[in-house]
Amino acid sequence: VLASLLKFAEALRYLGYQVELINNPFSKEDGEACYLYFSWLAYSVQKFGKVLFGFDFNRHDLESYTKASAAYFEQNKLKLINSVRRLRRMSKKYSKITEAYDFIVSPTISCLVPEIGLVQPNQNHEKLVYEHIGSLCDFTFPHNVMGTPAISLPISKSESNLPIGIQIAGKQNDDYKLLKFSNGLTNQYESNASK
Repeated sequence: VLASLLKFAEALRYLGYQVELINNPFSKEDGEACYLYFSWLAYSVQKFGKVLFGFDFNRHDLESYTKASAAYFEQNKLKLINSVRRLRRMSKKYSKITEAYDFIVSPTISCLVPEIGLVQPNQNHEKLVYEHIGSLCDFTFPHNVMGTPAISLPISKSESNLPIGIQIAGKQNDDYKLLKFSNGLTNQYESNASK
């Protein structure tokens, strides 16, 4: 994944873009705060589904991942206030970072794409969350929580022919600029890759 990201950075330089490598602005604790926030949403759907979606809602019909996320929140609900504070600081930090950069490019996920079947309806999702959620969501969760625009583009393939993607994230409310850049970049990258 890292090799593909670095190759993509070189391609951006070749296309005339200024590229600077920076550390991931999000910590493991930021990711945990994001997951607790999403778990709170799952918990809210489970507890207040009839109010939110109508009387036909049946919480027993929720998928097992949502139920496991709600259970995670139930076990960690006392951490929610501090997590929300962390998310606010994370958003301010990201805004400050994007003052210096037009876009932040990162892997979409920090591992190779998992084999089909990693997530199954009847498996222990609590175990899945603890073992995999960080490597699968550590770059995407923050943008989902902050509401900042981000797009994932396939840039290469692994040795086992699975896609490797990069995520390009923009400034708050700069969705159009991100889409325009991504579209132009995709066209430039593909035309130069075919030469």
